[in-house]
Amino acid sequence: MNNQLGLNIKALRKKLHLTQEQFADKIGVSSQAVSKWETGICYPDISLLPLIAQLFGITIDELLGFSAETRLDMSDKTTYDRMQMYLVLHGNAMLDCLEYIDQTTQDDGNAVSSTDTKKKIKMLKKILS
Repeated sequence: MNNQLGLNIKALRKKLHLTQEQFADKIGVSSQAVSKWETGICYPDISLLPLIAQLFGITIDELLGFSAETRLDMSDKTTYDRMQMYLVLHGNAMLDCLEYIDQTTQDDGNAVSSTDTKKKIKMLKKILS
């Protein structure tokens, strides 16, 4: 488990010279919960993140360990990953449709449209594969 959040909480808590118990009292949790966050055993409830970030005077992104540069780098990768996923999902759907068209054109009996359609299907399958 990536413990960047826990490490950030610990560093920021110490920067404010707060014990785990003092910090826990400020946000309404037990000191054991804070200890578990800082050691990476678990994460704080998502509803506490705004309060924790506000207490430290930072954004939730900063609390989670994201800088402006990290967000830019990740947005490029995320865009690429989304495009890949989109192509995979829609490519598979298109292949299914092409298979169906291929099967129906075999039953059609129209030789001209069947041959033309089969060529187009073959070309599209090659592109999508």
